[in-house]
Amino acid sequence: MNCFEVLMLILMLALGAYCSYTDFICGKVSNKVLIGGFSAGLILHVCLLFSGMLPYYRTWIINMLVADFISIGMYYLDIWAAGDSKLFMALYFLVPPRLLDAGPLSYSIMPFLFIFSLALLWTMCDTTFRLLRREAHKKQTFEVKTFLLNYARNMIEVTGFYSVCYAVIPDKMNTQPLFASVLLFLYVYFCSHVPLMKKWYIVVIHLGVAIALGIVQHRLPELPSIWNIVIIAAVIIIQKYCSMYNYQLIRTSEAKEGIIPAMETVMSFQKSRVHSLPADPSEKMTARITCEQAAAIRRWEKSATGKPEIWIVRKVPFAVMILMGFIFWMSIRIGG
Repeated sequence: MNCFEVLMLILMLALGAYCSYTDFICGKVSNKVLIGGFSAGLILHVCLLFSGMLPYYRTWIINMLVADFISIGMYYLDIWAAGDSKLFMALYFLVPPRLLDAGPLSYSIMPFLFIFSLALLWTMCDTTFRLLRREAHKKQTFEVKTFLLNYARNMIEVTGFYSVCYAVIPDKMNTQPLFASVLLFLYVYFCSHVPLMKKWYIVVIHLGVAIALGIVQHRLPELPSIWNIVIIAAVIIIQKYCSMYNYQLIRTSEAKEGIIPAMETVMSFQKSRVHSLPADPSEKMTARITCEQAAAIRRWEKSATGKPEIWIVRKVPFAVMILMGFIFWMSIRIGG
């Protein structure tokens, strides 16, 4: 690696570390810092182009654009906050092009594999730790019927999605099994977190697409491999386990700017006459409360309808997950 590539990786580490710190401390990722990272990275890219790295940029640009598109989609679907999405794009921009082999499209989703694998591992460990400490959590029931229905729905949607992918990029699906597996994993995650994907007519559309493509291609609908089918079942079960602590019970007096009140908490505010209480029960990033709303919640505790404790949505520190995902990915690429 030349000096410009080393500087690019150092910049990636520094930018990710600082943004992870600010995300953990105040729940925000600074736009000014990200712009500074992009600007410094642009200068380094220009230096790389003048040092003879132009042939490596085609694969890098294609994969980065696909990855950025997925990242923006996660923001609009409220899977990631805006800062998380922008941090991802900034860190991908700082990936030295020579670390990506020519051709494979899998580099567009490899960072997501590391990021979500780490997030899943962190959530599992966090859930287990809280269970051992017997922390309060919302009661959940495991119903076999519900599990089987969710599994059937996911299988139909994945089959439809897989059939489309096989029709559009058959070479990628056949020759890059890792790419196919990660793509299906992300789609299952997407279907599990977006309420729209659970509607019956969306499931019917997926089934119709799979059947239609099967008829056009004169064969049965393309089905995921046994390994991918097992992955889908594992994802559903693990998500059920990890969702035990999606919410956190805190003292009402500890309410502060940036938290997201649970739906039941917001609904309990409707009977109160206290002004400026949160009114958005969506539990999305847009429902983060302001400093004024936090003060109103603390006043509400002392009102006639107030309670000493409230439920809030727990935020996964995705900025540090994104950074660690890129660190693991770059380490593997550098190690060969």
